[in-house]
Amino acid sequence: MQNKTSKLEAMAAKLGLNVNRDKSNIMRINEENSERIKLETGELDDVAEFTYLGSKITFSGGTDEDIKTKIKSKDVVFWERTDVSVTGSGEATVPVSAASII
Repeated sequence: MQNKTSKLEAMAAKLGLNVNRDKSNIMRINEENSERIKLETGELDDVAEFTYLGSKITFSGGTDEDIKTKIKSKDVVFWERTDVSVTGSGEATVPVSAASII
């Protein structure tokens, strides 16, 4: 893994790019070597989870956390964009335009 990271850093440098240590992490899955991965600017952190393109990736590989996160974020967006009125009997009315985004 260190060899691949070093090659990536060298190729990026040829193009005038740098690997940002603060925005780069390592997640090891089925790897026996636990040596820290080094860049010219320092070592990369090992993480158990991270978000990539809106999906939560975890070391365990399960999807439960990602699904829960997506449901929570959609609930927040729905309630922020919805004019919901609740009657005294507990019935909620939702405008048709807001209901169509679900």
